[in-house]
Amino acid sequence: MKERPIIFSGPMVRAILEGRKTQTRRIRKIGTGLCPHGQPGDLLWVRETWGAIHRGDSSPIRGQPFDAEIVYRVDGDPDLPDASLWESFKWHPSIHMPKKYARLWLRITNARVGRVQEISKEDAEAEGVYQYWANCCDTDKWPQGWPEDAYNPEIGALSSTEVFHLLWDSLNAKRGYPWMNNDWVWVVEFEQYDHR
Repeated sequence: MKERPIIFSGPMVRAILEGRKTQTRRIRKIGTGLCPHGQPGDLLWVRETWGAIHRGDSSPIRGQPFDAEIVYRVDGDPDLPDASLWESFKWHPSIHMPKKYARLWLRITNARVGRVQEISKEDAEAEGVYQYWANCCDTDKWPQGWPEDAYNPEIGALSSTEVFHLLWDSLNAKRGYPWMNNDWVWVVEFEQYDHR
C-alpha cells in the first residue's frame, strides 16, 4: 500500500468531510500507463491550508511547538477568545502541509480512465458539485450564452453534469484543459479512511 499527497480546493475538502465527494477527476498525461495518484487500496493524504495555534496564550504562531494545535482554514473560525485572530492568522499553503498534519485520509477504491465529458449524473454528484456551485456561484465563469439566472438552487435548473462543467472550467480552463477539449482524465474513486 502506497501513500501519496493530493490537493483539493477548500470547498472540495468540505465536500469530502461532509461525505458528499467520493470521486475526483485529474488530467491524464500522455503516456501514463498507471494512475499516478495510486491504485485501489493505496492511500491519499489531503493537503489543505493549515496553521498552528498555541493554546497557552491563544495567539497564532509561525512555528509548530509541541503544544500547538493544528487548525484548518476550511473549518472557519475556531473557538478563540479574539475572533480577529483567525483573519490575521499566519496560514501555510496546502502545498507545504507536512504529512504528519493531515487529518483527512482517503483510500482509493477504483482508478479508471475516461473522457471528462463522459461524466454521468451520478458521478457528477459524487464530485460534490451541487453544494459547491450553490455556495460559490459566479456567473462570470459561465460558458458564453448561458443566462445569468440559469441556476436556481431551489429548482436545480442546471443538471449536475452542467454544474460539473462549470466547476471543471473554473479549475482547469486557464491551465489549458477546458471542458470543450474533452481531455482524457483519471477518475479516482475513494472513501474516507481512519489513519489513526
